[in-house]
Amino acid sequence: MIDPRGTVDVKQWADFITLPLMSALGIVARRLDNAQDWPVWAFDLMQDQKLQSTIVADPRGFSDWRDWAERFNQVVPY
Repeated sequence: MIDPRGTVDVKQWADFITLPLMSALGIVARRLDNAQDWPVWAFDLMQDQKLQSTIVADPRGFSDWRDWAERFNQVVPY
């Protein structure tokens, strides 16, 4: 689990979680190229069929990516 509070920005956090998600769950996440697009990236990620059994919070309800990322870490076992 990669703590979002210790990363510089959302792009860095997204890059850090990509390999563990793929290794642990077989999820292939697209690269987040624009930090402002994090809600769309996160929404796409939560649509992955392998995450359907978890209750991933809808990122559109968060103004700060770190708050969403902490919630994501609480429910996704990677």
